Amino acid sequence: MFNNSKNSVYERIELGFITMKLPVIDDESYRIFDTMEEFHKWVNENIPNWLGCFVLK
Repeated sequence: MFNNSKNSVYERIELGFITMKLPVIDDESYRIFDTMEEFHKWVNENIPNWLGCFVLK
């Protein structure tokens, strides 16, 4: 049924991933927060909502 592809499964998996730079998230290799509240505040102030990482209030 799906055997008509010229690429191997491995090649199809490799071609299926798209790397992209994520603003703010990729700027630092790590971040340390003392509390979850600090983390939530940072997320809401710095991460664009279109990345799907936000804290509901």
